[in-house]
Amino acid sequence: WAGTAGAAAIVWTLFRSGPHQLAGAGLLVASFLATPYAFVYDMPGLATAVIWLVAERHRAGDGFGTGEVLVIILAMIAPMFTMA
Repeated sequence: WAGTAGAAAIVWTLFRSGPHQLAGAGLLVASFLATPYAFVYDMPGLATAVIWLVAERHRAGDGFGTGEVLVIILAMIAPMFTMA
């Protein structure tokens, strides 16, 4: 319940300023964090969230830090290990 409440609070905070790509990405990620039933076939939803995050950063002219790049890379290669 704590994870679901935390995810809901973050989504609420993101949408307070209005709907935008970053808020939508947060909603997509939170929908998988709120339930324990995500699997490999749900990865297109998370990939969409990553694409929206990259597009938002590109639009704002900001770059990614080293930690953010590592998390994105880990998120993209993690599905390869779930089947094993």
